[in-house]
Formats: sequence, structure tokens, C-alpha cells
Amino acid sequence: MTTQEYFTPFLIFSSNRWQSVEFLTSITPPDLAMFRVDFSKNEIILDTYTDLIYRKDNYVYVIFLRPVEVMQETNGFLDYKEHDKELIKGKQWLVISRVKLQ
Repeated sequence: MTTQEYFTPFLIFSSNRWQSVEFLTSITPPDLAMFRVDFSKNEIILDTYTDLIYRKDNYVYVIFLRPVEVMQETNGFLDYKEHDKELIKGKQWLVISRVKLQ
């Protein structure tokens, strides 16, 4: 599996305080371990099976993984065309955000 197959970004947002990238991905909650390596336990705000929020270097990082159906409902994608249905089939919704504190 290539990185492109593993993470397909579909929405990128950036402002002076908030950067966020949303992905369609085939990872599962145990795969979120790849994001749990670069900070100490005292920096963790929330750590659940599908959510990770931590503070580091004047930023708060928010990472969560949800079923694609939650993405569809949240983002209002209710009427997919057939080729779009194939794109999201078997995928998860991964959001990685970084919020500058000051």
C-alpha cells in the first residue's frame, strides 16, 4: 500500500491560527498509534480509542478518526454520485488539526 492509498486528503483549511487537513483513509483506530509518539504524557489533554488532543510548543493538536458516514453527515454530503460512492467505500474520516495558542 502506498502513502497515497493510505491517506487521501480531500479538504485543507488554513488561517493564521488554525491549520487542518481532512483525509479519507483506510487506517483503523489502532493505527492512530503513529500519532502518539512525539509528545509526553503530561501534554495529553484527551486520549481515547479514536481521539487524540495534546498540547505542544504553543499549539494544540486535534486528531480524530470517524466512520465515513459521520463525515457525510457532518459535511452535508448526502447525495453521492456513483463514482463518489466508490471513492469513500471502506474508508474512514481522519482529521488532523493544529491550533496556535498565542
